Amino acid sequence: MMAPTIPAILVVEDEPDILMILRRILRDVTSEYDIIAVPHARTALKQLALQDCALVITDYAMPDMTGLDLAQHIQRMAPQTPVVMITAYANPELLHAAKAAGVVYVLYKPFSVGELEQVLRTYLP
Repeated sequence: MMAPTIPAILVVEDEPDILMILRRILRDVTSEYDIIAVPHARTALKQLALQDCALVITDYAMPDMTGLDLAQHIQRMAPQTPVVMITAYANPELLHAAKAAGVVYVLYKPFSVGELEQVLRTYLP
């Protein structure tokens, strides 16, 4: 008999320090989810092909593809998986494009731990 898998939150961020901080915050605020942190969008897509994730949190500006591109791929692969995008670029065009790509929420930098916790409460099952 296989052990039940722990649901996961996938975090995609190309800046190592920010990735480490996000992983630490997520581990502190939610203990019932495995936190998978990856530095590239393409790595995230490979991970999603192997494992269902309860939530994806992605940066917008990354070298291999944008968070919008990643969200569009996730919509095709796993349409039930909510995607939250983090960005420092607060403009209406980006927000519209994010919604069109399937992003459920945009976290604007700098954001508080409280705002991140609210996002988790809203979008995690």
